[in-house]
Amino acid sequence: MRIACWIASVLLPCTALAFVPDTTTLAPVPRLTLPDAAVADAIDAVKHEPLRYAIAEPLNTDVRHGLWDTPAPGLARWRLRIASAGAHSLSLRLVDLRLPPATQLWLYSADGRDVQGPLRSDGDSELLTPLVRGAEAVLEARMPDTVQQDFAVTVAEAFHGYRPLFPVVRPKGQFGDSGACEIDVACPDGDAWRPQIRAAVLLTIGNSTLCSGTLVNNTAEDGRPLVLTANHCGITPSTVTRTIAYFNVQKPDCGSGADGPVNQNLRGKTWLAADSASDFTLFELTSAPPPTFAAHYAGWNARSDTVPRSGVVIHHPGGDDKKISTYTNPATRADDVCIGGVSAACVGGMRVNAWQVEWARGATEGGSSGSGLYDQNKRLVGVLSGGDSACAGDQNNGGSDFFGRLDVAWVAGSNPSAQLKAHLDPTGSGCLSLDGRDADTPPSGRCAHDPGGGTDSGGTGNGSGGGGAAGASLLMLLACLLRLSARRAWRA
Repeated sequence: MRIACWIASVLLPCTALAFVPDTTTLAPVPRLTLPDAAVADAIDAVKHEPLRYAIAEPLNTDVRHGLWDTPAPGLARWRLRIASAGAHSLSLRLVDLRLPPATQLWLYSADGRDVQGPLRSDGDSELLTPLVRGAEAVLEARMPDTVQQDFAVTVAEAFHGYRPLFPVVRPKGQFGDSGACEIDVACPDGDAWRPQIRAAVLLTIGNSTLCSGTLVNNTAEDGRPLVLTANHCGITPSTVTRTIAYFNVQKPDCGSGADGPVNQNLRGKTWLAADSASDFTLFELTSAPPPTFAAHYAGWNARSDTVPRSGVVIHHPGGDDKKISTYTNPATRADDVCIGGVSAACVGGMRVNAWQVEWARGATEGGSSGSGLYDQNKRLVGVLSGGDSACAGDQNNGGSDFFGRLDVAWVAGSNPSAQLKAHLDPTGSGCLSLDGRDADTPPSGRCAHDPGGGTDSGGTGNGSGGGGAAGASLLMLLACLLRLSARRAWRA
């Protein structure tokens, strides 16, 4: 009976039977510990890079270093513990991976709180695992004992998370761990944006850097899993398969101390397009989010003749649980804005054609980069590039943020790899705006119409932060120029 149940658990979909790690028998399992000195040196070398949350430490450990046992007749189990003192999270890079038929591979925290798996390599011999929180993780494989000799894995690297993506033991107030002015999506600020909140994802790239992103709709409305984020996040054709999108990382209640889950995640599959002047990257996930994710495909507005009057950004500041920030005054066009650079030449930075936004509530932080700016019609109009907004106590500091504009990204280049249009309008409908939809909602089959979105009254100011109308005063123009001459920080 026990072996029959085990075979069923292997052959049925992972949602049929839940995997519960046995943390009571870990004592004899070999435990590899990352060297403290090497980890400290690696953290010192990168700790000022705003995108980073983890460093890689080589292990090159294979099956011989783990422990085999037989928890049930006919079932072979292999386990290995990996630990690193002071780590907030751990993840692994596996190479030379061979998973025989009916084999399941799992990674879980030593206390059993976070469980990732069953992990699949999709035919590749290399796999970057999702992360688990804590300073010790367990890699476990289960298989029929008849194929035990065919199993192989090498743990090439372990990633020590030196920045807490989500608070573990510290009590949380209403605004979480990222900043005192940041607002949980479970708070009333998010009530009008529940579908859009389900489109926001936390992104990790190469298990060492992080950004925010948004699952987006397309005119075929076919559920193709497209994620929009910022170009400067570093997702490229060579790193897209090393990118993981985490869904629903959010607290269940406003002010709750519960951590958001990390077990709803999908890996990147295909890089599709990018452009630096509008700071966007679009890529596709390995599969559509399953129904348990309750994902929403966000709508968008790529029209150049409208200005967003109000709206929100939904983001993961510092990799924290999902937050929402609100603007109530119209955004301003800001062309050729220098992000992250110094001097008139923008040395060390990038120039972006952006929407400039000032927040009524909330702010953005490192880790918010790539998050989507929504307009009053609940459609995306930009992705976060940078800015100088921040928390000053429980209020924001009054700074501005800059979002690469979708109307610029729409046909940023003639090649499909440098524009959004080819991928978000695959039917050739000519739509410049489209509403969002839940995965289980029938396609609308039509373009969205803006119910009084307003005409575009902002000019292009050649770096002047939105310019003014034809009769603007010299004083107003000088104020805009002075403000935009200051350095804008990357929003990593």
